[in-house]
Amino acid sequence: MFFNQSNPIQKSKSLQLQSLLKRYPNARVLDSNQSVLQIPLILPDQSTQILFDLVLPTNFPTGRPKLFVKSQIEPRSTRYISDEGGEVRHPKLDRWGVNCSLDGVIYAIMSDLVRENTIKVRERNSSANRNVSPYGQSGPNQSPSAFSGNGMASVAPSQRESHPPKEPEQIHFPPIPDHFEQLNSMNQVQLQELLDHEFKFDQFVQNLDYVKNISALVSDMEKENLSIAKDKVAKDKMLNERVEQLNKKKEELSRLNEQYQQLLADKKKIDEKYEPHHVLAKLEDIIEESEQHSEAVVDEFMVSGDVSQFIKKFVDTRSRYHMRKLKRDRFAVQHIGNAA
Repeated sequence: MFFNQSNPIQKSKSLQLQSLLKRYPNARVLDSNQSVLQIPLILPDQSTQILFDLVLPTNFPTGRPKLFVKSQIEPRSTRYISDEGGEVRHPKLDRWGVNCSLDGVIYAIMSDLVRENTIKVRERNSSANRNVSPYGQSGPNQSPSAFSGNGMASVAPSQRESHPPKEPEQIHFPPIPDHFEQLNSMNQVQLQELLDHEFKFDQFVQNLDYVKNISALVSDMEKENLSIAKDKVAKDKMLNERVEQLNKKKEELSRLNEQYQQLLADKKKIDEKYEPHHVLAKLEDIIEESEQHSEAVVDEFMVSGDVSQFIKKFVDTRSRYHMRKLKRDRFAVQHIGNAA
């Protein structure tokens, strides 16, 4: 099926394709040059098969592979797929390098598409595709399952209707391979060198596709954790500022409340001072004062005997007395209800 592996480039391409087809058993090679592969995918909330075409350039693995969606989808239904041509735009493809694992890159892209879960298909395929797994493995009674290390399956309708609260996204590590293809191409001398030289052994391990995938996932986790930490620090700073502002508002409110209570007490004193009974009592005191003043004028006349002076003072005093008494009676009628 694959090219002659005597050519190092063709050998690398062959190994990459073997690893990819092992993960996606129902992926199909569409051309004799093994440069175009069709990969199926199931979205969890639609149970519909989405087809992708993986195009490998002639200078692969140096050249960057391209991924296109072949199914009809709604425009702008996902940030990873261009509306023009249906090309998949993903950071993993943008960072493609000669040492990248094709299997790991495609796996990461498919995982992100499933986690994002926003692709809307224009026309559903036939019901025969409803039970196809993300890797194209069909089965008449295939039970839906959550995302796992070996694939991504659709979610049952009852699970979709419940609308559970969204949980933080988790990075799922791929399963540990049963064997490594690189060891099959090594002779006894090369294997012994790996056992005898720790540096070569470590270098061999670091160059394994599985280790590269794990390292990429760990790097993504570190970046995500750093982003979360920065966001938390920013929110903590904002929260502290809001708490400080709240404390100042509380202090200001307490001060204004004290002022209000003091003004309320002053108002109560003023209200009590000018209550009708208090005012009436004050008028009674003034009337009594005028009466005493009249008596003093009479006593003065009895001593001096000056009639003209007595008449002038007495008339003035008694006029003031009767005026105050008249005001007292009018106030009592208006504010209390009866004359004193």
